[in-house]
Amino acid sequence: MKKVYKLYVDELGMSHPASFDKSPYYILLGCVIDEQYQQELENHANNIKFKYWGRTDIIFHSADMARNVKEFAIFANDDTKKKEFYNDLLNMLQVAPVTITAAVIDKEKAHNSFWAEKTVIKRSAEIVLFNFLAYIYTKMPCRGKVIIEASSIDRDAQYLAAFNHLLSPSFSTKNNVFNNVRDHLTSINFVTKQNHDIESQIADLLAFGIRCKQDAGIEYPNGSYEARIVQIAQSKLMKMASTMGKDKKKYFSLIQPMQITPKRILKPKEKRG
Repeated sequence: MKKVYKLYVDELGMSHPASFDKSPYYILLGCVIDEQYQQELENHANNIKFKYWGRTDIIFHSADMARNVKEFAIFANDDTKKKEFYNDLLNMLQVAPVTITAAVIDKEKAHNSFWAEKTVIKRSAEIVLFNFLAYIYTKMPCRGKVIIEASSIDRDAQYLAAFNHLLSPSFSTKNNVFNNVRDHLTSINFVTKQNHDIESQIADLLAFGIRCKQDAGIEYPNGSYEARIVQIAQSKLMKMASTMGKDKKKYFSLIQPMQITPKRILKPKEKRG
């Protein structure tokens, strides 16, 4: 039986380029896991949730954790307990059997390049889904499935368009190293927050690590949550295995595990009269 790799996608930050003064980056992160390890990972996460809340329907969410709100209000006046929780959470992330890829949009450059919000979503989706496709080709024989938390009709339509593009004849013609894509990239599913997938929660947590990495000039104290989450996120980025054969390296060479775009400001060409 072929292995199944799943890609869980989550976003961090506002996607409209004009909001760069409030949040300079928009990040789309894909968390990849071999299906056979999912139960083990969920069990680990549930043990942590039960330890602190006595139940497992908790969603690890970076923004709520930082503000000590919702379920995380239990840490508001207990730094010792919060530190213990962070240690448990970070240790879980360190050993989690996941691999990540991220698209980072520099929104100020995107704004100055006259990108629309639709362009931001489209470009980031294309990057993450392409990297996942190339990744599963390095793991052949296998199949790949995409799981995305449903958002809005317009946003989800961009994700679906990026997925369908990879299955199209035009993609295979332009990228002829990818044969029979439909046999290997087999589904895309949109789920609600109530699905409580731990992989989506991990995508959110590691997206925060990628975000912290972009803060030029900021040095987080050694041992701090931010410093550790940055290190873990970097360690989880897609890497070429030393034992990878030449036939699979050709696919991995196409992957940019973390891609920051646009590289420079690109203004639309003026129309000729």
